Amino acid sequence: GKDTLIIDLGAGYVKIGSVSESEPRQVINSVTKAKHVKTRVFVGNELDECKDLSGLYYQLPFQKGYLLNWELQKQVLDHCLKPYADKRPLSEWQVIVTEPCINFSPVAEALDEVLFEEYGFKAVARLPAAFLAAQRDQRQRGVSPADHACLVLDCGYSFSHAAAYRRGRLVPGSVRRVNVGGKVLTNYLKEAISYRQLMVMDETHVMNQCKEDACFVSGNFDADLAAMSRAAQRSPLDSEAQERCQKLCCEYVLPDYAQHRRGFVRQLGSQKQQQQEQTLRLGIERVATPELLFRPSDAGIPEMGVAEALCDTLSGLPPHEQPLYTDAVVLAGGSCRFAGFANRLETELRASLPDDFPLGVRCHGDPAAQAWLGGRDLALSPDGALECYAVSRKDYRDHGAALCNERFAQFT
Repeated sequence: GKDTLIIDLGAGYVKIGSVSESEPRQVINSVTKAKHVKTRVFVGNELDECKDLSGLYYQLPFQKGYLLNWELQKQVLDHCLKPYADKRPLSEWQVIVTEPCINFSPVAEALDEVLFEEYGFKAVARLPAAFLAAQRDQRQRGVSPADHACLVLDCGYSFSHAAAYRRGRLVPGSVRRVNVGGKVLTNYLKEAISYRQLMVMDETHVMNQCKEDACFVSGNFDADLAAMSRAAQRSPLDSEAQERCQKLCCEYVLPDYAQHRRGFVRQLGSQKQQQQEQTLRLGIERVATPELLFRPSDAGIPEMGVAEALCDTLSGLPPHEQPLYTDAVVLAGGSCRFAGFANRLETELRASLPDDFPLGVRCHGDPAAQAWLGGRDLALSPDGALECYAVSRKDYRDHGAALCNERFAQFT
């Protein structure tokens, strides 16, 4: 498997790397225009060459989680694949590429066609990111494929999925989708800050960084909300409420693109504000933003949260097998990176499950890289497991899209 490339084709980032690398390169999946640079567009990580990242205009290949604009996606993939094509022709590589759970067949067929016809890969395995995260869990825990069972929670850029896997296969009918992901969270934070202090509706890049740096998942959101509300009304606070307010209140120093290219969090009053500095004062927004994953109704999205989605998936499984699944709840996707996410999910699941059920919320390394690492484990497995999943270029030429649909449909 030294000739295998793994591409986790996400709507926010493309995670790409060869099997000989230990971790993926993360490339922004967009073609970006900057208002200060009229002469060029920035493809993927060329954005690092842009001196001023304020007021960026994004063109995204993905819409609502599905790959719809191939013209843009091809530009980003060309940029991602160039280092590997320079080493050897792409026709000598085989590729593992991810797709969303419950993908549309025209979108999937277009992806196969581009990989085989345009890039000429010698073999392609098109698998859901959640399936690869389940593969990673099985190998990391050293469980035999015949005994393996897990629930995967994949919180991505466009939406979150809960799915059950047993013996290396998706349990039919177990996928649940929550239409909340990193994009909704960033937009919510932009709106909250624009309404309360500074107009940042055009600053998607900066506010996305602010979300990553400043937000965390609260262990008790209602108590945080009550404490901040009392503080705003100048009501007397007990010591616990004071502690909560101190933990939540901070300053976020916005980037000036002279001294620093990325904003940073600073404790209130820890330093005198410089003249040129622009700061945001953050409070309840720090926990209200990731809270949408657990309570989408807070932003007017009439859906269940991720913990309920997992419980709903579990309720459709055979009762005597349910404890096998709850022992391995696997986290994947960049929106699981928030501090406190795993603890909060465990608390919510524990409250919903019978007392005698084991519960293990697991994440093997960086959640955003789980699918990529699962693909790497699959390519490196000594039993040649990848052969069962891949379709060769010769077979594609002989049988076309029908063979790909038949081979890959069992995983979605």
